[in-house]
Amino acid sequence: MRSLVSPDRKYYYISISQPPVEIVHDDPDDMQIVIRCPYCGHKTTVGNTVMISGFIGCPHCYWEAGGLLNTVMWIREHDYEEYKKGDFYKAGFKENLKLWKERKKHDS
Repeated sequence: MRSLVSPDRKYYYISISQPPVEIVHDDPDDMQIVIRCPYCGHKTTVGNTVMISGFIGCPHCYWEAGGLLNTVMWIREHDYEEYKKGDFYKAGFKENLKLWKERKKHDS
């Protein structure tokens, strides 16, 4: 099996559609390697990352109201073209959280 860690052990290839993430703390066990979440920036282990529709998050940003799960599902339902492009993901957690709060105001 080919390693998902760069040869210099500075980056982890977390997804085929996203750039590699920087390794914060290396570990012989790939699942225990500490990285920064590519969506919200919090430290997490590779083993604790979660994926939805090809987008990687961590426990901090995935389940929180307005987090990755809710953002992906809302955009998929309301703006499928944007969902397919995936540009919303690049905006990151903080920006999408603001948008989530605005959407909830208008939905109420």
